[in-house]
This record gives sequence, structure tokens and C-alpha cells, in this order.
Amino acid sequence: MKTKPQRIGILATYRHEFGRDLINGVLDYKFRSASDNWQIAHISEWTQTAARDLRDAGLDGLIAPIYSEEDAYGSLGIPIVNTTEPIPDCRFPTVTCDNVAVGELAARTFVDLNVRCVYWMDYPDSRTFVARNKAFKAYLDAHGIPHKPIQYLQSPQKRSIVIVGRALPEMTFEVDLDPAHPIGIFCVDDTAGVIVLENCTRHGWQVPGQIVVLGVNNDRITCLTAEPELSSIAINHFEIGQLAAAQLDCLIRGVPLKAHCLRIPPEGIVHRHSTNRIDCNDPHVTEAMRYIHAHIDEYFDVSDIMRFMPISRRTLEQRFQQHLGQSIHEAIVAARLNRAETLLRETGLAQMDVDRQSGFPNPHAFHAAFQRKHGMTPATYRARTR
Repeated sequence: MKTKPQRIGILATYRHEFGRDLINGVLDYKFRSASDNWQIAHISEWTQTAARDLRDAGLDGLIAPIYSEEDAYGSLGIPIVNTTEPIPDCRFPTVTCDNVAVGELAARTFVDLNVRCVYWMDYPDSRTFVARNKAFKAYLDAHGIPHKPIQYLQSPQKRSIVIVGRALPEMTFEVDLDPAHPIGIFCVDDTAGVIVLENCTRHGWQVPGQIVVLGVNNDRITCLTAEPELSSIAINHFEIGQLAAAQLDCLIRGVPLKAHCLRIPPEGIVHRHSTNRIDCNDPHVTEAMRYIHAHIDEYFDVSDIMRFMPISRRTLEQRFQQHLGQSIHEAIVAARLNRAETLLRETGLAQMDVDRQSGFPNPHAFHAAFQRKHGMTPATYRARTR
């Protein structure tokens, strides 16, 4: 006898890649598990849909970011899994991003970029950003890097960046630019990052020469169509969707949960132009390095770079040796290894996925290069650094 379909509601944005990834994670669980009788009955673009608007939806379960109205959501009388930073003692099982790890990763990136000061966007009413920024500030404090919140001001001062966006109030922050020592800007998400980049262009400030900008979510369309391309922290929203669906399935079937709150670490930094600071006075070397970092998750070789260079390979090789002390190929391998190290430290990706997402042509090339640099295998490195 066929089981009656279970109507599952999902509240997630599908206008952005990260929302679609979460939805696809839920769908992946539906098709790969015993929950093939799930019917995705309600997907709302508005993630802050009030509980009262869901009472007539006939849902058997709900996956949603619970910002408030806990009592009202509980009154729906259905299993619910929360997908945002929970309040203390949250009654709903939660699967969300590890916002502490996101904050620390962002701060570590700015420390590695040798910035002299970092500005960060402050949203005190959001539990997500409070948790993220607390870890972010603590890491910077431990490394002696000054930091300031972006303040809400009524009258923007001269030489201030004014950030005005559809989902952002008017914000400004003072900048004292010094080309020798850039400042960093940590944005709440990629959309805010694009707005910052647009304002930098409007004011004639150089990115990444004077200002380095980092977003969150790694929405590829948003990041790759920004000018310049935006670097971002990649969040594994697909896995969040998968695990949220698994938790909901357990609740529906009455199976005890192994954990009430699951926090998924970020996948790592995807470096693009906005953080690709190269301390080099040669524009051709700089352009080549930008290409390397922008395509680091793809396989390419020196010949691919030379297609965009107005000078010969021999001349470019000489300039790489002069300014960086290494060949073009060595610079490519070094960038790939840096990417692999980040993925090994910050994610649970399988090694075959690490070498592929670092652009190595095959696992043998990855292991050989890694062993030469570290004197240990990638597995040993991961065990020692996580």
C-alpha cells in the first residue's frame, strides 16, 4: 500500500546561489534516502515568513531559518528544523553554518594579507553576525590588528564610503588610505561586497592595492560579475540542506537525533581579484598572478596565461624571477598548494576533491608537490592542523 506523501515546507531564497544550494541539498536527501515520499509542498522566497502564514499550508514538516516567533512556530504542531544561528536553548534542532569558524577564517585571511586595519559590518540584531563578528574581532585582537565597525551615520563625511543597497541601510566609515598598507573590509555577504566595490570604484580607490574586500557565501554569479571580481568565504549550504533534511526525517519517523545542533564549517576562501594583493610594481607579473588566483580551482598551465600577455614567455619568466624569485610554474604550484592547505584545514572534503578544487591535473601531482613542500602527506597535514 502506497504511503501518503508527506508535505515538506522549505523557507529559503532561490534568488541567490546559496539558497538554491540549500534547497538542492534537501532535494538530494529526498531522492537518495527512504524519504522518497516527501513532497516539497511549499518553498517561500521570503525566509521570514510568519508562522501564521503557514498554518493553512498542510505541512508535515518544515525546514526554515527561525529568527523569532518560536512559540508561534511551535504551535504549528509539526517537526521543524532551524537553519540559522539559534538562540540559547532553542527548542528546534538546528543545522547551520559554523559562524565562529567563518569569523576566524575571515580574520586569518586579513592577517595573512598584512592589512593594517579592518572594517567590519555590524548587525547587532542578527545572531548570525554577532557570533561571526565576535570570533572575527577576537582573532584580530590576538594578532594585534586594529578593527572598527562600519557605523550608521546621518551625514556622510568627505572621503567616506557610503553603502546603500536594497537590503542595507545607509552606512559610512572613514578611510585613511595608504597604498603601502591596505585596509580590509569584511562584508556581511557577497551583495554587500559588490556594493562596497562599486563605491571604491566611484571614489577612485584601488582594489586590492589600497583596499581588500571579502564577502561571504561565494555566490558565483554575484562574485564573478563584480568589478573587480569579489573574493568570498564559501559556505557549504548544500550540506546544510542535506543534514537539515536528515534531521527532519528523524523527527518525522521518531528516531532520536544524534545531535541537537550541527554546525557546518566553511569550505574555505575563494580568492579572486578583490583580495589578490601582489606587492609588485610590474603590471604584467601582477596581471599573471591575478589570473592564477582567479582560476585556481581550474586546471591551466603557463601557456594559458601567456595567451593574455602582450610580452613573450621568456620576458615574463625573467620578470617573475626578478620580482617574485620564482618561475611562473612555481608560482602556479605555490598558489595551488595554498588553496589545498586551506581546504585541508578548513573543510572535510575528501582528498580527491581537494586536489581537484585546487586545480592539480591528477592526485599524483598533488601528493608529490605537497610532500615536497611539507615533508608529509596531505592526510598527516590535515590531522595536525585541524
